[in-house]
Amino acid sequence: MTLFSLDVRLVAMQRAHDHEIPRHGPRTPRHVEWPTILVAGAIAGGFASLALFHGSLPPPFTIVALGVLSAWYGSLRHEVVHGHPTPWWQLNTALVAAPLSLTEPFWHYRDAHLQHHATDDLTDPTDDPESQYLSASRWTATGSIGRRIHRWNMTLAGRVVIGPWCAAAVVLRGLAAETTRRPLRVVRFVAADVAVIAAITWTGMPLWQYLLGATYLGTSITLVRSFAEHRAVRDGSRTAVVLGRGAWAPVSYTHLRAHET
Repeated sequence: MTLFSLDVRLVAMQRAHDHEIPRHGPRTPRHVEWPTILVAGAIAGGFASLALFHGSLPPPFTIVALGVLSAWYGSLRHEVVHGHPTPWWQLNTALVAAPLSLTEPFWHYRDAHLQHHATDDLTDPTDDPESQYLSASRWTATGSIGRRIHRWNMTLAGRVVIGPWCAAAVVLRGLAAETTRRPLRVVRFVAADVAVIAAITWTGMPLWQYLLGATYLGTSITLVRSFAEHRAVRDGSRTAVVLGRGAWAPVSYTHLRAHET
């Protein structure tokens, strides 16, 4: 964890409830969380600036900046799932509808994350779609190579290196299942992906830079947080993970420092 300046510690706590705070009264601009709106603007402006002025920037800087912005965008999506930053869900969804990482549509993340919060058995692979663990039957069926990959993915180094590939595989399975239930969702996602790629190509940014930064590195940074958060607790007690204040982690994770595991 020191590689990413993260100080992780587990503390006992009751079920998290801050994302369940009800909103009463009329929905007005007074209820808008303007700092989060500014974050959304900063992310959009950052992506646009990197795309338009990449020629004046060293490729390593562009790639790292894309990775940080992509992780930041993922945290913004998390805020939207929990009803932020405005009282109007249509506006909130519009802020994060574009698949800037190219790998996951917002509806896929939203559905999985809400189910993750709805279950009482967090990290249980049969009930929690965000669990990184495998059931006994799945473990047996995975095979020796698959088990080696899984073991590596359960380490910090593995989560950073192969985690993005594993996460993409999960999304692809979800998309394949969705084609038989709601194919229009998948078509819209593919069209949105094509639009993002077309926009990047139009600016002249090499697609490999975008894929390496926004897609691969951005997912890696995001998975560092999930590596700390989503751990099984043997005694079944409620625990939370607290992320220390590193140099960039508060920004990339929108200052979300506590999470129930």
